[in-house]
Formats: sequence, C-alpha cells, structure tokens
Amino acid sequence: MLQSRVWVYLIIASSMLMVVSGSLFMSLQHWVINDSSSTLTAVEAMLPSSKPENSQSTTSFASSTTQRIMLSTRWEKENKVSKSPSNVKTQVTTNVSTRVSSMPNRVFDHFDSPPVAQQEFETTQSEKSSQASQTDSKAFSAMPAVYRQQQALPTTAKHTKTTSHEPSFVIYEDELVVEFPKDIATTQNIKKAVTRLLLSHHLVRDGNLLSTDRLNYQNRPYFYRKVLDENKQPIRYPKQAYDYVNYLMNNAVEEVKDGDGEFIEIHIPLHESGLKGPAKTYQAWVNNYANKFDINPALVYAVMETESGFNPKAVSSSNAIGLMQLKPDTAGKDVYQYVDQKSGQPSKGDLFDSEKNIRMGVAYLSLLKHDYLSDIHNDKIKQMVTISSYNGGIKTVLGLFGTTPGKAISRLNRLSPHQVYRTLRYQHQSDETRRYLDKVLRAESRYQALLDDA
Repeated sequence: MLQSRVWVYLIIASSMLMVVSGSLFMSLQHWVINDSSSTLTAVEAMLPSSKPENSQSTTSFASSTTQRIMLSTRWEKENKVSKSPSNVKTQVTTNVSTRVSSMPNRVFDHFDSPPVAQQEFETTQSEKSSQASQTDSKAFSAMPAVYRQQQALPTTAKHTKTTSHEPSFVIYEDELVVEFPKDIATTQNIKKAVTRLLLSHHLVRDGNLLSTDRLNYQNRPYFYRKVLDENKQPIRYPKQAYDYVNYLMNNAVEEVKDGDGEFIEIHIPLHESGLKGPAKTYQAWVNNYANKFDINPALVYAVMETESGFNPKAVSSSNAIGLMQLKPDTAGKDVYQYVDQKSGQPSKGDLFDSEKNIRMGVAYLSLLKHDYLSDIHNDKIKQMVTISSYNGGIKTVLGLFGTTPGKAISRLNRLSPHQVYRTLRYQHQSDETRRYLDKVLRAESRYQALLDDA
C-alpha cells in the first residue's frame, strides 16, 4: 500500500514539474523575441531618414552685390517620382549671401534624437529609366557646374529662384553652405544630407542629398581634405562624418528669412587643398621643368625641402648653393656639359636665382635617373639610388655595389629593393646620406598626397 502511494506522489510531482518547465520555456522564448525586437529598433533608429515632401513654390528676388566669388551648383531636373501629382521642372540657384539673418545665434539646443531608417519610394522600372535618360540628356553637363565661376551680380539684376522642399547647397570660395527649407529641417534630415554630401566620392546633386542609395566608401570623398573636422582632420569615413555633423549642428547653424521663406543653413568651412606654404611659391617652375625632364614633381619638392628647407640663399659647408643645393663644379658642370651642351659651370649668381637653380636641379635628377642609372631595371631601386646619388655622389653610391659602374649596376639588377635599401641606409660612408634617403622618401610621399588632392 505504501509503495502504491509513493508511485502516485511521484506521478503527481512529475506532472507538476512538466507544467512548470513548460511555463518557464514559454516565458524565456517570449523574452528573447521581445529583446530581439527592441534591439532591431535601436539599430534602425541609428540610420538617417527623411520624409518626402511634394510641395514646391516659385518666387523671384533681387540679388545684392557681393564680394565673394560664388561657385554655384546649378542644373535643371525633371521630378518624376511616381507619387508626385505632376512633373515640376526646378532650377536651383541659391544665393545665400543676399540674405539677412534674422537669428544669428545657434537655432537648435539639442540634436540628440537618433536618425530613423527611411523607407524608399516605390518607382517602376520604366519610370526610373525615363527619369535617368532625361536627367542625363538635359540636366547635368559633363563638366561639374561647381567649377563655373560667376561674377557678382549688380543690385538691379533679378533672377528667378525656384525652390522645392528638399535641401540644396552652394560652394563659395571659403565655405560650403547647405540650406534646408525650415519645414523639412529636422535633425534626421540635416544629419543625413550633410553626411551624404561629405562622404560622396562625386559632387552630389541638390535633389539627391536625401537619397537612400548606398554610398561607396572605398572611393575617397569629393570634399576629402577640402573639409576638415573640428580637429583639423580630413573626413573619410562615416564615424568621422557623423561626429562632425553633430559639431556643426551645435556650432554652425543659422536661421535666415527672405522673400522665399524661412531656411536653416549649415555653414561648413572649406580649406585650401594641395600645396601650401613655400612649396606653392615655386609650383609653376617645378611643374614646367619636372614635365620637361620627366621627373616626378613630388620628388623635386622633397629634395628642395630636405636640401635647403626652401631657402633660395642657402649655402652649405661644402659650397652647395640655393634651393636644390647644387655644387657648381659637379652637378652644375654636368648639367652645363650634358644638358645645355656647353662648357664651363654655373656662377654663384646663377645658382642663387631660384628658377635657374630649380631648372638645373631637376635636370641633374634627370641625368642621374635617365642617363647614368638608366640600365637599372627595377624602378624602385633606380629611385633609391638616384636619391642617394644626388646627395652622396654617384661614384660613392655605386661603389657600395661594385668596383666599377658596370659591375655595380649588374649587381643592383640581381638584388631586391629591400636589400638595396638596407645597403644605402646602413652602409654608405656618410651619415648624412644614410639619413637623407629616408627623409626624401617620406617627404616625396607627403607631397604626392598633396598633389593628388589638388
């Protein structure tokens, strides 16, 4: 009897345990689903979005005289979004400098709300094809409109400005101004438009600032090095762009009013790209002679910086003179004899003349690379030997690799670039020449990047 009761209790306990386990499992499953849903919402909330607007307005205004050189984005486009009630042709010619600000101080106090994912308009394939063909044929010229310089208009001149409910931008000489009609100037729209403008590898059209198309981050942005963040760093990737847009929205936002309505403007400073400082002073001569003698301009700037620090009056203890530190009786004599086909050597006055010094310096680099070292097969090795020979003398440099020039070049053609670099860097008799190679290679890389950005 006792044994029967034990079995009954065990059956009841097992049943209760199964009920409790099932309940716990259902609760756990429900919690996981809810947690996943909330996580997805948080991720979506981080994505920029905007709501399309379909209303347009057209007004005229008089442009006042301005001292700025205005570089404007201007084109015509057909609005063929399927949800629009009609096709509206618009032309954007924003002249921000004519406006008088009604609120010069910061407009927004907080920009903390995260962007939300935007749904894309559904457009049929035929409408997309039609829109693309009309835009390509009528709207956008082969040369970007941003490069067309406009003269300041007289105060009596009038021109028609057609505005639509989408952001636009104007490129001035010293700043980039992004403008939003106030009724669409939400935090999400501002962040999305400015970020797309900063990260796009081509100049974005005004109507595409709120596009949902993916950006290609493999290509360098159009405004790379032209726009620098608050820490003076170029903007290359989304995190940098988002952080800088947050900074702009707290420090560079302005509300303006005019006959066309109320607008919110974001002012983004533009920075000069390309060569700066002393190097820019000699750019015309360097370009001319580098092209004539087939030498990379970046190498010329690197040699000038390393040799003289761009000082045209520099004289070394070994009597090397001028910007590119040429000795009259060695490099100068070679240029006279083999390039200019005349006897003698340049005077000190010739070498203190900046243009003549650059011409002879580039010509000597050409002699080294294309004549004396022309039989070296590997371009990297030829470049390193050229740089070291310019400073340390070709005889001592080739002497590191063979007892005669022919034997040295034959050995150079059997070595790897790494082996040649180590020999030049650590075995040359002159400590100055050993360090010179690294200095010039680093400077050449830096100047190449500046020239590529110009």
